Amino acid sequence: MSDHILEVAVLNVIDGLTPEFENSFQEASKIISSVDGYIKHELRACIEKKNQYILLVWWSSLENHTIGFRQSM
Repeated sequence: MSDHILEVAVLNVIDGLTPEFENSFQEASKIISSVDGYIKHELRACIEKKNQYILLVWWSSLENHTIGFRQSM
């Protein structure tokens, strides 16, 4: 069993703005991946809800996510 932390976020995008969201997320990915303790992330479009995405981010510890990432913004 891994000690890594998996963050799961449901992201709802305004209808018609998914291309802009996906472009902006590419920039946000650079920020996320630069935080200490970041391991990897995946963004998946929901197949059941047109404007919904699931973001999965793996962190090496809870502190890397709650302190390192959230307090860096």
